[in-house]
Amino acid sequence: MSQEEHEEILDLGFGSVVSRESTRRLLNRDGTFNVRRKGLGFFRSLSVYHFLLDTTWPRFLGLTAALYIALNTLFALGYVALGPGALASGDGSPVTGFGSAFFFSVHTLATIGFGHIVPGTVGADVLVTVESLLGLLSFGLAAGLIFARFSRPTARIIFSDRAVIAPYRGVTALEFRVVNSRSNQIVELHARVILALRRGQSVGRADEGTADAHVQPAARHG
Repeated sequence: MSQEEHEEILDLGFGSVVSRESTRRLLNRDGTFNVRRKGLGFFRSLSVYHFLLDTTWPRFLGLTAALYIALNTLFALGYVALGPGALASGDGSPVTGFGSAFFFSVHTLATIGFGHIVPGTVGADVLVTVESLLGLLSFGLAAGLIFARFSRPTARIIFSDRAVIAPYRGVTALEFRVVNSRSNQIVELHARVILALRRGQSVGRADEGTADAHVQPAARHG
């Protein structure tokens, strides 16, 4: 038997080289794949929508706040670049300074419109038009992402750190515990376990593969 045929037989579906030489987990404890993709460009493998759905709440809120501040800073710099007469107060006197331009941008982006600072030139009117449109789109997108994150069903199941092989109801069973870490109740729970194993080795080859394991829930006492 050639080396290639032997490696193909020893392959459990994850690659014989990885199974033989890697000491790291193929699957993380939370069920995600421990895979590193190489050879793909950054933008080719980037999915902003799925990243914003899967990332943690602190990171999502931090990115949202950073983008909000960055947009207002960008438009504030634009108002300042238009000159001293770009923004004016209610009595017509010019409003200068980055701080005033920044908070005017906040009012415009969020469509608040207090009215004590108004655009004073055609260039400022055009920039206000662009910013208000971008504000409507960005807040609509943020609201959609937040709704998708809240409405997305997620399971929070905790597995026991160790599994044991022990007698159970007249057979030898692979036993482990799972528990719902949330305070809600799980109704009509269905579980499927796939067992990957290496059975009895003979000369030059091994009988290996995957199989669906029969799941038998243990009785709960107390």
